[in-house]
Amino acid sequence: MKVWSAFSKYFYQEIVDYFERVLASEKWHHAYLFTGKGESGLARVAHEAALNFVLHGLDDDYGSKVQWQFEKGSYSDFYVLEREYDQKNKKLNQNISIEQVRDLREKLSQKSFLNLPKVVLIKDAELLNTDSANALLKILEEPPARTMFFMLANTREQVLPTLLSRSQSFAFKSQPLALIKKYLIEVYQLNNELAENIAHLSAGLPERAVLYCEQRDIYENYLEKVDQVLHLFDGVYADRFTSMQSMIMEKAKDYNSQKALALLFLDLLEIVFRDMLLIKNDLKHLIYLMPRSARLRDLAQKYELVALHQFLKKIQDARLSLAKNVNLSLTLENLLINF
Repeated sequence: MKVWSAFSKYFYQEIVDYFERVLASEKWHHAYLFTGKGESGLARVAHEAALNFVLHGLDDDYGSKVQWQFEKGSYSDFYVLEREYDQKNKKLNQNISIEQVRDLREKLSQKSFLNLPKVVLIKDAELLNTDSANALLKILEEPPARTMFFMLANTREQVLPTLLSRSQSFAFKSQPLALIKKYLIEVYQLNNELAENIAHLSAGLPERAVLYCEQRDIYENYLEKVDQVLHLFDGVYADRFTSMQSMIMEKAKDYNSQKALALLFLDLLEIVFRDMLLIKNDLKHLIYLMPRSARLRDLAQKYELVALHQFLKKIQDARLSLAKNVNLSLTLENLLINF
């Protein structure tokens, strides 16, 4: 019994083919490392590869029941290792602790409830500290029978070499915008314009495109934030300052929340200036904010190339200032006055 989504076949056929081969030969590795941005679809493909591992050799009737359990999150031999939430400090812990790995080892030592394979998904594997990584290494050196590990990380370089040596790696790269657009049209039946807009906003990350497609309110809310930033270019400094206050200072009262909103604002502003730079260089087909291409084209006419590069540098400087906890309001005011 084989289960692969259109998503995996569209964007990661080579990974699908690999797991098909190893399952057919029954010579699979016990640990796999998927690297790339989360919105590339690492977790989705890992879940599907794990499901195919679990279903291997089962008949369709029993397999469909196990598949239902797995997809509903009730498969008893599926374990997720990730940062825990600190109730006292109201935030995620910085690392995956050694206690979590030891607890995992204890669970893996127990007999399977359904006498089926066990699967471990390790999110943010780069956040294993030295102690927890070494504890995991001991498990991987003598892996329990019929157990497969999937580790997810941003890059290979962030994962300890000892773990790399015990795993088979796959890099998830950005996908062509044309392929994402084609997928949205064929799978979700989007019209050509909307599919192109979402494909460009995905920046080559298919999972982000799926999110915008399936939860259209998130897509619309993002464009609303973009419009708020674009509106800053219309008024004089006093108007820009008032708008910035309503976007950041009035929406959050504590400094950390205001800082988070400010960083999001800088991200959007950087995208706007980057897209204007692309338009000035006759590379409109590469812009991110395709839904607002006409507005960006008009704005780009007001700036010389040198000025756009200077603004991008000032945005980077503003980020550095916020990282050093320089006065938030003053940092943004100095940026806005230079528009």
